[in-house]
Amino acid sequence: MAKDVSRDRWIKASLLTGSGLLWLALVAIPLGSVLIRLRSVTALLDPEILQIVRFTAIQASVSTAISILIGFPLGLVLGRPLALADRFSGLRRMLLAMPYGVPTVVAGTAWVIWLGRSGILAESGLRLDWAYTAAGVVTAHVFFNAPWVALLVSESRARIANDLIDAAGTLGAGSWGRFKWITWPAVKWVLASSATQVFSLCVMSFALVLILGGGPPVQTLETALYARMRYGSLDLDGAVACGIWELTLTLLPWALLLLIQPSWSAAERETAGVRPRGSGSSRRQSGWLVFATTLVSALFMVPYVAVIFSSGMKPWQALLAPGSIEQLSTPLKWTAILAILSGIGTLGLTLLSVLAARALAKVPAMQRLFTTLWVLPSGISVLVLGLGFWLAYGKWLDPFSGSLTAMVALQAILFTPVAFRMIWPVARSSPEILLEAATGLGASKLQRFLAVEWPRLRSPIFSALAIVMGASVGEVAAVSLFYGEGIFPLPLLLSRWMGQYRFEEAQALSAVLLVLASGTIALVSRWGFYDKRS
Repeated sequence: MAKDVSRDRWIKASLLTGSGLLWLALVAIPLGSVLIRLRSVTALLDPEILQIVRFTAIQASVSTAISILIGFPLGLVLGRPLALADRFSGLRRMLLAMPYGVPTVVAGTAWVIWLGRSGILAESGLRLDWAYTAAGVVTAHVFFNAPWVALLVSESRARIANDLIDAAGTLGAGSWGRFKWITWPAVKWVLASSATQVFSLCVMSFALVLILGGGPPVQTLETALYARMRYGSLDLDGAVACGIWELTLTLLPWALLLLIQPSWSAAERETAGVRPRGSGSSRRQSGWLVFATTLVSALFMVPYVAVIFSSGMKPWQALLAPGSIEQLSTPLKWTAILAILSGIGTLGLTLLSVLAARALAKVPAMQRLFTTLWVLPSGISVLVLGLGFWLAYGKWLDPFSGSLTAMVALQAILFTPVAFRMIWPVARSSPEILLEAATGLGASKLQRFLAVEWPRLRSPIFSALAIVMGASVGEVAAVSLFYGEGIFPLPLLLSRWMGQYRFEEAQALSAVLLVLASGTIALVSRWGFYDKRS
């Protein structure tokens, strides 16, 4: 018995040490290298840098405000009991979730094809000419983020106990009174956190701004950092200044939100109670509202789907031309390799961190801190981390000849928070009764895991792997600092073709990337499905 206890302690210590060292190597040391590299505060106050900071903050604020103005009311409508009960509820949720599966490099290409001088809208007589302008960047951000806000708000609204709303109506409260005293307390912090998340995403937006911005007139901190690393002469001081300002803009709103967010009152917790299944009115939602909300939900995907079918066979003929085919072979190979390695690396890193977090189950405060540290990279620009890799590990990871190791490491730390959030809620607790029963029947630890734990973990593990591999296919920021002509994935080829005004080839390649990303997610996630009888 004492030997088993000692072995368990050694395993837990090894898990915590290994995951801690990896977090230091992948997050702490790169960020520390960026901060230490700042030689003078005057670099932060350079007029050109300050102008970029101002534009970044303004475009992110405008994008966030419009996303909230569209997503918040849509989410309130979709979260109503009548909306949840109609037959199109699942379809609307799927439509709202789909834009997040579109690679950002594909989204940027699609909006150039829509908004350019010879784009789809111009050919139809509507000459907005928003490509390569701030208006185009804001439009793309809104179409990308408003559906996400609507989903979060609708989930929060759906958790309101119907009895509270009915009771308020019985007591004479009108629509405004029910919203003020019941709905608003339940959704206000979800709205605040989603607004903070959207703002951070707009600050960290890379591919959309790189493709749709068109250069210095529409330059954010993210693209300015990239330009100082890969375009023209290397300017590490300017890149570090951009990185520190970007960290400030992305992390400060989260810090402020945590400071001002009070603990929920008892009344607010009751308001946010889980809606009982089958409760609520038996009335049906009006047909026009069902049609309108479904149509609005579908509109967010129209810009991406329409690009595939808008120009007939011309883009495909251009893509299949001998010169284009030759340029595709190497990027296609590296995209597949990168997706596989990033999926394996992310899954390994996530499972290690999950097991280490479980080892802290008896110390809840330390467990919360540990899990927070592992999801922290979701609020940090991958380009800032890439700059830290460049500064800390540049002797071993040559950024100019291409480094597959750096690409995989950056994608792994980028996607680990997503995978962690999917696996941890299931893995944090074990079905003790079933495990004790299996032990009583003489099952070994491996047999207990396969019979009890694996059926619970299989679906979230494969779902996380599918999302990571699908996202890796279209991810451009994590590979943009460490590519070389020998290591050049498809998203970078698409970005290069857009810069060369090869719009027809880019349009067809966008469709290929969209199909590859969604197909990878569908194929790998299918492995996670299993017969419930097992």
